[in-house]
Amino acid sequence: MLPSQFLRERRPEIYSDTADRTDYELDRAVFDHHLETLTRRNQTHDFEIFCRKLCERAICPNLRAQTGPDGGGDSKADGESFPVADELSDIFFEGEANSGRERWGFAFSAKGEWKRKIREDVDGLIKTSRSYDRIICVTSQYIKSKERAALEDELSQSTGVPITIHDRTWVIDQVLDHGRKDLAYNYLGVGKEITDESKLGPTDYSRLQQLEEIERDLARAASGPGIGRDHVLDALVAAKLSRGMEKPRLETDGRFDRAIRLADKHGNLHQRVEARYERIWTAVWWYDDFAFLDDEFDPIEALASEASHARTLGFLVNLGQLLFTAVLHGHAGREAIQLDKRIARIAKLLTPMSEDGERPNNQLEADAALLHIEMNWAAMSRDADALTAIWRGYADIIDRAKGLGEFDAERVANLIEAAEAVAGDDPAYEELIDKLADFVTEREGESQGALLLLRRAKKLELTRHFEMIRLLSKAVLHLTKKEHSHSLEDALSYLAIAYRSAGLSFAARATCILAISTMLIEVEEGDRLPLRFGVLLKIWISLSLDLRHYPDIAVALPLLRGLVAGLPYSDEARAQFGKQIEEFEISAGSQILNLSDDELARLAEWPDVLEQNEVFLVRTALLYALGYEDVLRGDGSIPEAETPESVAQMFSVMLSQPIGSQRPENSPILNETSKTQRFTTRILGMTVDVRTLGSDNGILVAEMLLSSLEAFLATAIEHRIMPHTEHFTIEVSEDDTCEQPTFSIDRDRMVGSLQWPTSLPPTRFSEQAVIRDLWPSVAAQLLDATCIVPDTENVLTALTREERAIDRMTIATTSPNSYHRIFSRHLTRASDLVETECRPYPLRTRPKIERIDIEGLVAKQSGKSRDELREREPRGESHREYGIRTVIDLHLWDAANWRGAGFLGNEEGYPPFYALLFEDEAAATKIFERWRERIGPYDEKDLIRLSIIRRIPNVDRYHYSIQISANPDRTEMESGRIVAFTARSLVTEATSDRNLDTFLAMYRQFGAYYLIPAIWNNGMDEPRFLTNVPILKRALNIYEAADLTDQHIELMAVRQAQGR
Repeated sequence: MLPSQFLRERRPEIYSDTADRTDYELDRAVFDHHLETLTRRNQTHDFEIFCRKLCERAICPNLRAQTGPDGGGDSKADGESFPVADELSDIFFEGEANSGRERWGFAFSAKGEWKRKIREDVDGLIKTSRSYDRIICVTSQYIKSKERAALEDELSQSTGVPITIHDRTWVIDQVLDHGRKDLAYNYLGVGKEITDESKLGPTDYSRLQQLEEIERDLARAASGPGIGRDHVLDALVAAKLSRGMEKPRLETDGRFDRAIRLADKHGNLHQRVEARYERIWTAVWWYDDFAFLDDEFDPIEALASEASHARTLGFLVNLGQLLFTAVLHGHAGREAIQLDKRIARIAKLLTPMSEDGERPNNQLEADAALLHIEMNWAAMSRDADALTAIWRGYADIIDRAKGLGEFDAERVANLIEAAEAVAGDDPAYEELIDKLADFVTEREGESQGALLLLRRAKKLELTRHFEMIRLLSKAVLHLTKKEHSHSLEDALSYLAIAYRSAGLSFAARATCILAISTMLIEVEEGDRLPLRFGVLLKIWISLSLDLRHYPDIAVALPLLRGLVAGLPYSDEARAQFGKQIEEFEISAGSQILNLSDDELARLAEWPDVLEQNEVFLVRTALLYALGYEDVLRGDGSIPEAETPESVAQMFSVMLSQPIGSQRPENSPILNETSKTQRFTTRILGMTVDVRTLGSDNGILVAEMLLSSLEAFLATAIEHRIMPHTEHFTIEVSEDDTCEQPTFSIDRDRMVGSLQWPTSLPPTRFSEQAVIRDLWPSVAAQLLDATCIVPDTENVLTALTREERAIDRMTIATTSPNSYHRIFSRHLTRASDLVETECRPYPLRTRPKIERIDIEGLVAKQSGKSRDELREREPRGESHREYGIRTVIDLHLWDAANWRGAGFLGNEEGYPPFYALLFEDEAAATKIFERWRERIGPYDEKDLIRLSIIRRIPNVDRYHYSIQISANPDRTEMESGRIVAFTARSLVTEATSDRNLDTFLAMYRQFGAYYLIPAIWNNGMDEPRFLTNVPILKRALNIYEAADLTDQHIELMAVRQAQGR
């Protein structure tokens, strides 16, 4: 059975469903006689029109007719090509592809004296001085090959122009053998049209609509914005539609040739290989042309050998299947078609990918492809044992595919089903089918549930970002399958937005980069880049501004600008994108103008980086802030007409933008190699600061660490988890001696230490099991050391089991590998963004830029108050809008065991001592040492709030309560941020007021006191005062309990004293 018959029976849906076709009946002898007698019927002019139409299809689509009394007109040409742009000639699928760049002249004749007529036509065309690049003559007469060749050579040499002569044999061949009988019927009136029972099938009707729309789109693109990468896919789809409709082979082949041409010019390697593969696949399964497979195999193999993805080599594997088919069914000899050599070369290309464990999806694709080849050898040799081993191999493939979303499981499933013909009743194959059924059921069931979660999340208001994070992170886990890649892109995009709304920028960035990578993977495999890609890039840029991540800004802004120029956005959308790009640059410039001197000095080499990446407005702001107005005027960035006053006004407006005045959590991220890098976030109001050296490992670990912590604790606000420390530092260091990462916490200092093996890249796939286990361990230790967790067991169960918070961490820590898929590097440094060495611009004297009260100006102009301007839609709770204020190191206070307070006079002329009495000297000393590290020996800003509350109802009148807490930050309280405080209080059971009054009298005399620790434990008759770690304070809060209101934090101490 021929391949076309076999496949038509198995898959009729890919062939034409038109039952009867419009056709033309034309006998060769009849057509030959008609051409012989043209002049007798006075059809000379009809023949010229026919020849022009024929040449338009066979030789030159861009052919225009000449006018005159008897053809040719005054130009002496019956037809002439007109030059067209490459973009237009690229979309031709009929004729010769290079005809758009040259001027060709055409002469048509039905005269019997063909030789004299051709000489006259050529002479006339040359005398026009139109500089033809080629002349083509078509005659209705027969010409012997030897005579035709001799005349072509003679005329070509004498004129210096290539001359081509086509005779009646060529005309008959082009009409009868290449499906162009309609031209003979319509323009010469010869033949018969058969149309009575023609009926276009529903599938063909749909194909025709799609084909016509694609051809219109290609024509519009060629004559408008130009042919680009997206049109590579359009051209291939058009060819496949033509194939499915079973249009004449010449037309379908022409469309495939066009697809190959566009892929070579605008596409990636995968698209270039795919276009050629489809051309060969069509030749075999539609036209039974194994000779074409044999001829074209080596060229496509040479091209595909450059591929780094097994999926691209999969095209060769499929063509290898055709080689096996040709041999097995007697269409070609084994040696003649080079079966053994070619299959061995395919396997050799796949083997390195099969051995590369760092790319698990690619490895599995390669393993599946190698099994496919082995299955063909086993089937050819009828080796039942080998087939049994292959079925077990496929079972292993299915097991490994469960955790790999990019793996094309559907293709393998189809192949396994199709293998039934060679499997027979092998029990191993039956077990494989059972396993496959379970796999498909589980995969589809998970996916349907995930799609339900995605639909639910899309309906939620953004204020419910915590619920969105719960739903979307679960959805993402079950959409990481190739068949649901577009839904995965949606889920990741919404998840990134939800994280950002919750104030978790590192997790949002990681998720956004994963979404971008997912889209580009589809593009690599021939899909078109969706318009929503621009929206995703805007999210990334917004996050880069949130983080002050300048390498990301320098990469993403030009990428967005190029994308807008390249994708078919409407004029309105382009204008909107342009405005948003300018706003992004203004925002980045505002941030730079607000940098501290130290931060600004770190950007000394960035003006050249920004210039080479065409981020000009940000460069202008940076150079101005660094003190280089002269450079800006010298290169024209500031026009001569601008006065110093107008320039200062412009930068005042930029400086005063709201984004510039926001208090950033982190220092600028520059990914420097020579300095310690800091990455900072705020989780539950607690500042988490990661410090690392500038190595690739250090930077990537810091990003992954903060992304994982943000993801794990994203919804912790709703579980009422509260930190009891303001600031937690994690120091990342690389160690040549350790084999695995280790994490520990010094609770006395509230500092974590993450030791990372120098030889372990955090992106190495083979170590991901160990690395994945590390992040939950870090989160658990941090949670235990820094937070108060109500109902600990139930909360942790909810986070880990119900919300799948650990899986959220896995998603958030994939960003380095995702980043590599986009840029072929795991992170970007300034050196990656420039082609020449950067000139440094050391910080000069900074220009004084006046800050403008923009909010006040807008309020005045609009007639609204500031509060009205600040009104906005509710945003929901954000980790960045929480704060924690504490001076209590919980672990140290627990260890020190605070017992009370004491007073001690000082040397004459010095303030008295106020002592906090502890049992444990070491812990007490550390409490005060940490205070002095943070505050200094003088609490000038009154960060430690010491309060004495007297006359507490229902408590002995001489007893009083002492409370230690942090003082609130007034600006923080006014900003609307939710601030939590930790405090310690206890009741001093005095028997009189004498000691307290004596101390208060000395305090009022000096207006100050020294706060010190003292040790008093069992066995001691009196306290021992530690005067070596004093903190001088001026503020002391003394209250009567009756004077306290709900606005006083001291009310907590009263309630505690009363046992409430």
